[in-house]
Amino acid sequence: SRSISHLQYLFAFHIIFVMASLAKKQMRADSICEFYQAHNCDLKATIEHFTEQNTSHMTVRRAITRFKLTGSSKFRPITGRPVSVSTPTKKRKIDRALQRDPNKSVRQLAREAKVSPRTVCRIKEQLHYVSRTKKNAPKVVKDQEERIVKGATGIYKKLVPSGGGKILIMDDETYVPIDPAQVPGRHFYSQKEGQVVSDKHKFKTLTKFYDKYLVWQAMDQFGNVSRPYVHEGTLVKEIYLEECLKKRLLPFIQKYHSNEQVLFWPDMSKVHYAGICTDWLRDQNIGFVKWGQNTPNFPQGRPIEKFWAICKAQYGKYDTPSETKLSFLSRWRQISERVARESGKNLFRGIKDKLRSVRTEGSLGPLKLRTPLKCKQTNIQ
Repeated sequence: SRSISHLQYLFAFHIIFVMASLAKKQMRADSICEFYQAHNCDLKATIEHFTEQNTSHMTVRRAITRFKLTGSSKFRPITGRPVSVSTPTKKRKIDRALQRDPNKSVRQLAREAKVSPRTVCRIKEQLHYVSRTKKNAPKVVKDQEERIVKGATGIYKKLVPSGGGKILIMDDETYVPIDPAQVPGRHFYSQKEGQVVSDKHKFKTLTKFYDKYLVWQAMDQFGNVSRPYVHEGTLVKEIYLEECLKKRLLPFIQKYHSNEQVLFWPDMSKVHYAGICTDWLRDQNIGFVKWGQNTPNFPQGRPIEKFWAICKAQYGKYDTPSETKLSFLSRWRQISERVARESGKNLFRGIKDKLRSVRTEGSLGPLKLRTPLKCKQTNIQ
């Protein structure tokens, strides 16, 4: 980047300046010793001559003393181990390698430069390189990139005042393991030195095919969340219409946005775009994103995906699984309402900027924004 190149330029300029300063001092010491020898080693005359040229008398005395002791005007070599590995040649080689491929690891660079990995780390630090973690992003295929740009731009235009200033509402469904221990994530345990810890604390046992519930919910751009619908098995269009749209989405809109125009952004599941579902939305005068205008494979632009991740992490903190579907529903409703209350607004913060960034930055635009996202991690009582 431009800032790194500027720092490299300043570093090189500093080295050149130091070397030029040392060369200037050596030339002055040589001239002092030559004058001293040419005038029959007359110290007083030598000091008077060079002090008239704005040279300190101590500098003249040190140069003559060094000449008397060593027989030469050369400075003593700098103490310490001479540079044998982190040479300018090695630094340039590593710098060029990282400019060509920033993804190269320390071990790869060490093999190419024939130095130790620790030396590569030291050189990277001297060259002001910083290692960063890659962000996960969905891989778009075929025409998905074009459809994402077109869809996100169309949704953004409907949210701004010039396009109607509609309120964004999105829905989605996800599968949640009944057993909290099966929720993906990292788990830890503490152990004193020499202490024996049982296997149930040391290992996280996973079931290959675990029982799970399908959970559906809707959220608006202000972080409000609808009542969850919990289902066993696959969601079909008749159930989606009756249980999700009629019994939960419509009351949700009437509760929070009865006097406002809304834009319903459903998931791209075919169930959501069944004829009976889209006809009902039109009958209820609920504007929605049509199938051809939706954004495929675009989780970075749908905050409800992050909402699912936080809720699952909270559910994973329970020690025992839910015994019945009703108890699971009670737990999930408690978790989802708490997460929406404490993190809902932050999840949807900058949603318009994310959609607008797709037009200029492509499908990865939302991931490039620097908008801070601080979501509270609540504790299960």
